[in-house]
Amino acid sequence: MTAAAFTLDELAAIAARVIGVRALALSPGMAAGEVPGWDSLNHTLIMLEVANARGIALGAEETAVLPDFAAVVALVNARLGPPPG
Repeated sequence: MTAAAFTLDELAAIAARVIGVRALALSPGMAAGEVPGWDSLNHTLIMLEVANARGIALGAEETAVLPDFAAVVALVNARLGPPPG
């Protein structure tokens, strides 16, 4: 059975928890540098939380070069496999 798709809202919730804010509004074209509190350490922690939450492996090198949040979501979904259907 394949997991449900990873969403931008799920990424925002994880990032908000790691950064320590109530909520974050992320858009697909945004980059991590546009989010207050999303520094290199928090990026690493956020990606670890995403990987742990979804039971996948994400390498630090591959996540460091993702240009925007749409690319993060796409990478996670690629690791999850095809959507159920």
